[in-house]
Amino acid sequence: MASWCATNLRDCKRNSYSTISLTDEVWDSAYCPPLILTVSYREIPVKINLLEAWIDIGLPMTTTSNEAARLYDALLRQYVSWSDCEVLGGVDTTIDALKKADPDCVMGRVLTLGLEAIGTGRSTALDEEYASDLARLLEDANKFGNEREKIHVKALNLFTSGLQLFIFSDCSEMKQACVEWEQILRDAPTDLLALKFAHDTYFYLGDRYAIRDSVARVLPHWNATIPCYSYLYGMHAFGLEECEEYGQAEQEAIKVSETFPLKFLSKIFSRRTSL
Repeated sequence: MASWCATNLRDCKRNSYSTISLTDEVWDSAYCPPLILTVSYREIPVKINLLEAWIDIGLPMTTTSNEAARLYDALLRQYVSWSDCEVLGGVDTTIDALKKADPDCVMGRVLTLGLEAIGTGRSTALDEEYASDLARLLEDANKFGNEREKIHVKALNLFTSGLQLFIFSDCSEMKQACVEWEQILRDAPTDLLALKFAHDTYFYLGDRYAIRDSVARVLPHWNATIPCYSYLYGMHAFGLEECEEYGQAEQEAIKVSETFPLKFLSKIFSRRTSL
């Protein structure tokens, strides 16, 4: 169980107030992130959540919920580490909490719907409810999502629709999904979700060189202060191993133990090299 997934989560800094007059359900793009509120005929003070923690690393997120931003981070960490956080009750509980915190959070839905597609094979061709959820996400992203979020939604739609075609050896849409994720990474190389979705899809496609090179391109933009940094070495090591570059793969894997407190890893590699 990975309790570290629940520590030092990136969230919203609630530091701005505004008094506005609202009469019905309102979407106001003047605020960042936009507000969607339903209120009666009266003036009320509204606290604006500025997602400074995410903006600081070039990954602005559209949500009005501090808790949703934190839970998105926690869920992403569990996905990347393939682990359950006991503090948060594991992946399923985190997903439920994220949906409850902000059902309209664009990136929250990209992550949860993406996990369903990658983990269970749900697709738009075979699942009407899933197709409806994706259609609503696309509509909302076009309405109030930022540019990076729109590309994420486009990539997810390509991936999910491509799952059915993939069964019949048509990889075109899944490959195009990777093109979209790589576009995100060119502008935002620390977008871990884009990197992980692309990484897993390249694995499905059997594209070992892309598995290796996708991570290699973004590694120079990362450092030890960014959560999950050590996992990039593991992902890169896997790509190198798939390309039969075993010596370099081992060196990258050893770096994991240097950046993440898993002392047993260094013992394993030391034992292996002594054989």
